[in-house]
Amino acid sequence: MPNMLITNNPAIKSLKDFTDKDRISLAGAGSSVQTIYLQMAAAKEFGIENYKKFNPLMVNLTHPLGLQALLSGGSEVTAQFTSPPFWNRALEDPKIKVVLNSYDIMGGPNTFLMVWSTEKFKNDNPKTYKAVFDALDEATQFINKDKRAAAEIYVAEGGGKENIDFILSIMNNPQIKFTITPETILPFAQFMNDIGTLKNRPTSWKEMFFDNVHTLNGS
Repeated sequence: MPNMLITNNPAIKSLKDFTDKDRISLAGAGSSVQTIYLQMAAAKEFGIENYKKFNPLMVNLTHPLGLQALLSGGSEVTAQFTSPPFWNRALEDPKIKVVLNSYDIMGGPNTFLMVWSTEKFKNDNPKTYKAVFDALDEATQFINKDKRAAAEIYVAEGGGKENIDFILSIMNNPQIKFTITPETILPFAQFMNDIGTLKNRPTSWKEMFFDNVHTLNGS
């Protein structure tokens, strides 16, 4: 699913329009996936040596608090880099617009949510590992077969506070895909190596995933 850099500042139409007066809300600012997206965007726009260009503008707020600050218009926050359903909620306000889509940064659809394990756990607990993977695969197939039923389960598990049709509208967004195939992970990891966050540089997406998914058309 795509993450979006959104803003309430009408003067901001691209990354070049941000000034020292702007503040960008990110959950886990400085280490989160949204941070890496923004650093990748800065590197593409201003050169790899300037990948931290927007770090001084970052404000560490959870997604809900960042959304609240952005929509209030009364805080220092003028932008937020966030994921569904938060940017979906934000864009219901006509004052909010998209500055950047993470798919544009990555050059196409990019896996955002994954499940991980250590190799030791997998080897010591092969039945448990297989059960979790099979359940994830089954759930993915179920979602794609009946998204409304999946949305109903999601809302019920969350305490019934969300609107089912709203969640379904997010799931039906053509940019959102439910799959167990890793997509556009390699360039993300290679950028992390470029900036020193990742010690070892992968040359294939398969180096980051266990062999039971190596037959998939990942990237």
